[in-house]
Amino acid sequence: MLVIGAAFYLVAGAIGRGEIRLTGLDPQSAQGDRAVVEILRDMGADIRWEGDALVSRASRLHGLRVDCAQMPDLVPILAVAMAAAEGDSRITGAARLRIKESDRLKTIAQTLHALGGTVQELPDGLILSDGTPLHGGLVSSHNDHRIAM
Repeated sequence: MLVIGAAFYLVAGAIGRGEIRLTGLDPQSAQGDRAVVEILRDMGADIRWEGDALVSRASRLHGLRVDCAQMPDLVPILAVAMAAAEGDSRITGAARLRIKESDRLKTIAQTLHALGGTVQELPDGLILSDGTPLHGGLVSSHNDHRIAM
């Protein structure tokens, strides 16, 4: 089954320096979150099935506009990928993230900004720009499990 947890590893592979191989996933999963594979590919990520493994390799990503209304759980990790991409990216359709354990749009914007990202918060999403490499820093999960992941 392609689960939300896989998205974090797929993004790590795409923005990292090597590759990440995931096994035990269902390529035919009905989960909406499996859209992360196509979104990352549309951003330029080298993600492909090799036998029973889904492999994500370091890639040069470019900006993309994504409506996340049907996949709000992907917004935090997509924002990380988009912060690493060249050019502007835009997440829309995510206003309901403001009423989760934290105001996730505000929290994502604050967190990525603290780590060196260029982020503009919108009423229903985010604009991420520049592809500036993120750096380490002190951030809070705001008692929100999706942010902590």
